[in-house]
Amino acid sequence: MPLPLSPAARKASVAYAARAAFTLAAALAAALLCLKLRTPLPWMLGPLLGTALLSILGAPTDSATPLRNAGQWTIGAVLGLYFTPEVTALVAGLWWAVALGIAWALLLGWGFGAWLHRVNAPRMPHVSAPAMRATGYFAGAIGGASEMTLLAEREHARTDLVAASHSLRLVIVTVSIPFALQWSGLHGIDVLAPPPRVVQPLGLALLAVLTGAGALVARRLGRANPWFM
Repeated sequence: MPLPLSPAARKASVAYAARAAFTLAAALAAALLCLKLRTPLPWMLGPLLGTALLSILGAPTDSATPLRNAGQWTIGAVLGLYFTPEVTALVAGLWWAVALGIAWALLLGWGFGAWLHRVNAPRMPHVSAPAMRATGYFAGAIGGASEMTLLAEREHARTDLVAASHSLRLVIVTVSIPFALQWSGLHGIDVLAPPPRVVQPLGLALLAVLTGAGALVARRLGRANPWFM
């Protein structure tokens, strides 16, 4: 049986839960506001900008680890659904372009990370050299903010700096491009067949079971970012 929590630990746990609940409520309110204002990507931009503004103002925001894992689980499953036979055939036919894109992204991330390390290492002598190198690399790498932060955490880097770097990039990209596309009236052309729009409860339950099992296996094996990959 787990040992009972001390009064101090219980108080800290309650405070953490209160901060996480406040953050979730604020994010939901921001999403609903953006939905009413008909902004692009309301369920992403609303929580992103709302929680960022609250955090900058010093509000008691916090991330609940189980909810974060559930969100990454959902995003990973949804992205996996896009790998249809048609998409696989298209990607296989453009394998050389995909390989060049990966190499270019890795090269850019390595170069920017090296520049960040060279500029900031002398200003942060209290950070160990291995941690500083990992911080510069993951802060400059091209990837998702949560994924890079989790990988940085595994390497004992300064996760706050990594998250800040990617959050700034994410805000610039996700705010500027969707609004620019909406105001310009441009639309993409989808050459693939539209995905099915009907949700079947049994299929959805099976998808949740299989993807959840995959996440637990990856976690047991110590893989990076198991709830997403």
